[in-house]
Amino acid sequence: MALVVEDGSGLADAESYVSVDDADAIYAAFGGPAQWGAAATSDKERWLRLGCRYLDQKYGRRWVGSRANQSQALDWPMADVEDDDGYCLDSDVVPEQIKRANVYAAFVYAEGNDPLATSETSGELTKKFTKVGPLIISKEYESGQSSVRRYPLIENEVSEFITTGSPVERA
Repeated sequence: MALVVEDGSGLADAESYVSVDDADAIYAAFGGPAQWGAAATSDKERWLRLGCRYLDQKYGRRWVGSRANQSQALDWPMADVEDDDGYCLDSDVVPEQIKRANVYAAFVYAEGNDPLATSETSGELTKKFTKVGPLIISKEYESGQSSVRRYPLIENEVSEFITTGSPVERA
């Protein structure tokens, strides 16, 4: 089944914020995991779906603004959103930062990782950074505690579109 990419109209069946061709362009420009470059289109589509799901599950309750269309499948496009410079975004736009974050999350899946999973740790590692192409994986934990993996590249891309602190309750 072909990947359905959100075009800004609030599609009821959208599965990703970015197409395989656009993801391949980001890969060509900035690099990424070797698995992406060697993968079949169907695998890339699956990873983009998973990456999009990750964004909506991880940040969905923290996005600024509100969904532009009640029947849209994904969180974006959003209404009532300003960028860091104070400019209002049109409610029929998926920001480039969100598209890039979708690709970077797909790269995590391409490497065989699940960014929504927690990992049990038993050591006393306090910080670790791993860089693969444009993707940086960050870990911070103390002995015997569960650690949630952090992905600073993804976090940086979405940062201007999320609220800080507790999730916002939407009616």
